[in-house]
Amino acid sequence: MAGGYAVPNTGDFGELIGRLSDLERRLGELERPTGTQKAQAVAALEQAQADLQDQQTALENQQAELSATVTLLGQFNNDAERDGQSNFAISSSGALLATEVYTAPNYPTRATVVALGQVTARNTTATLDTLSGQVQVTPGVGSPGTSRLQSISIDPGEFGCLSFAYAADLSLDPLETVTVQTFVGSAAASWPADSSNQVQVTYMIQVAPVI
Repeated sequence: MAGGYAVPNTGDFGELIGRLSDLERRLGELERPTGTQKAQAVAALEQAQADLQDQQTALENQQAELSATVTLLGQFNNDAERDGQSNFAISSSGALLATEVYTAPNYPTRATVVALGQVTARNTTATLDTLSGQVQVTPGVGSPGTSRLQSISIDPGEFGCLSFAYAADLSLDPLETVTVQTFVGSAAASWPADSSNQVQVTYMIQVAPVI
């Protein structure tokens, strides 16, 4: 500075100083965004937040709908049925009586099956004999699955009663059937039919879709 004014730089050094000053000015402009740039950045951030919230809400709705559907399917396909038969003969080779059939839904399921059977019969022969029975489920574990065979000795002209149960978890294909029956037989000889003979089979099944 001399005489109140700046002495301009000359030569290569002066050119370098000019370039540095220009660079400093440009950096200053980059560090100071304009009002329009600030507004655009805020608007973009708010839109991104709104989009994220919409996606989260949509996902929560889908999860709620899926949960409700699964619950509805499970409740709708729970089932329980009973079948009975009377005035039947009892064979020494045994026979399947009182049949119930369940049909699975049109999609793969896991099923818990509980089957109960009961038979009351009169020994209509002239000798002591044994009444046997069990419940049978097809398909079942062992295919068919059976309860433990129950037996009771009955004098001539007397009555006997047996109860038996079977439970299993099954994997069922779409529209697969589950057949529940009672197996009843005698040991020594066939018993002629008697009007007081009664047999019942009951099943309860709870199914859930395989997801």
